[in-house]
Amino acid sequence: MASLGQVAEHRVARLAGISRVVNKIDVLPLSSFDDSLRWRTYRAVFSTGGLWRYAMGANPSIHIIVDGGHVTRKREVANQADAQLAYMAARSVPGSFSVTNNLRVEQNKAY
Repeated sequence: MASLGQVAEHRVARLAGISRVVNKIDVLPLSSFDDSLRWRTYRAVFSTGGLWRYAMGANPSIHIIVDGGHVTRKREVANQADAQLAYMAARSVPGSFSVTNNLRVEQNKAY
């Protein structure tokens, strides 16, 4: 049986205009500790200030990834103040070993 990453790679490779696919999809191991930390971080970030708007929709603007107790935030926010608020909220969650901020500031988007 193919993994989720292999299925995604196969589907992308079949799209018109795609000549090559480099599969960099990592499947994280199951971990109740990471799941708990992810949900606590999610609640902390999206209940801070006006950051709830980044959680709206099927594909939130802020992704929270937890791997072995290490929290990484990816994607983009509207301004540096929102990036800093999200970072402080994620750092306030007990139990994480580190918080990495990979949020980009996108000046021309309205959230």
